[in-house]
Amino acid sequence: MDERNGKFTTNEQAQTTVRIMAVAILAIGFAAAYWVWPSGITDLTLASITFGAVLRAGSGVIALVSCAITAMLWN
Repeated sequence: MDERNGKFTTNEQAQTTVRIMAVAILAIGFAAAYWVWPSGITDLTLASITFGAVLRAGSGVIALVSCAITAMLWN
């Protein structure tokens, strides 16, 4: 919608606002994933870390959910 006095927002403005929110959710999700990341996992080699171990730690779940929310909001 567009009105001469600027009462309504345009589609471009709404899309920009949603994309800003999506980036903020992604940043919050990655910050939370870093906060939940297990402390001793950095001592392990990358080959010995399984995806299941990361998911059980919770940080993988938080990161995947924030990526999924961002992808849904971006479109």
